[in-house]
Amino acid sequence: MLFGQDAQARYNEAVRTCRHWLRLRLASLSSEHDSVREMRAHLDAFASKRESIAMSHEDQICLEMNERNLERTGQLARDNERRLSECRRLLLESSPELGEFLQFSRREFAEDLVMFWIAVEEFKTEGRDPKEFRAMAVHIFLTYIKSRRVKVITAVQRKKIKKKITTPGRKLLRHVYDEVQQVVFDVVYNGVYARYLASQEEARAQSLVTSMLGPREPISRLPKTADA
Repeated sequence: MLFGQDAQARYNEAVRTCRHWLRLRLASLSSEHDSVREMRAHLDAFASKRESIAMSHEDQICLEMNERNLERTGQLARDNERRLSECRRLLLESSPELGEFLQFSRREFAEDLVMFWIAVEEFKTEGRDPKEFRAMAVHIFLTYIKSRRVKVITAVQRKKIKKKITTPGRKLLRHVYDEVQQVVFDVVYNGVYARYLASQEEARAQSLVTSMLGPREPISRLPKTADA
């Protein structure tokens, strides 16, 4: 059995040889002669096998491409899941990195988005009495939503939340802010956090260049040339 490119080359040669001998036989024999028919049969067989090899090769290429695409898609999904987890960890943990991120968010005019998300996470923690729980819900609403400090929340969402937290006798649920919190997180993650990561990467690259080349001298300190 012949495989791959070697098989393709051999069948190509076999087809060329059969065509050559077929032309020679047709030059001296009728098209219905047994020798001509036999050579045509050989030519058809080799051509069919050559086509099968070519199709098999194309199928193998397509299969490998599909496998690579699936692997790439899976890797992208895993990378995105890892970044999502890292973003949530950053927002939930009190750390110097959170302070850096808040400073970056302030420069991006997005600090209120981050603080709102953190406040809602704190609001959803267990262990508060109903009075404190409702007071915190109202505080979040007045501070970030009614004041329009978080601008990605629509008027419909604002009205719905207000009704849930101000209607007398209505039980206040911990997921009252879940819908708008997800909207805010998407904005923070896809915008502010992505730019924050890019800035961190740029800072690391600049630090590496500086460590390799040393700090740049100010232009005023550069030695003067003879022509100056």
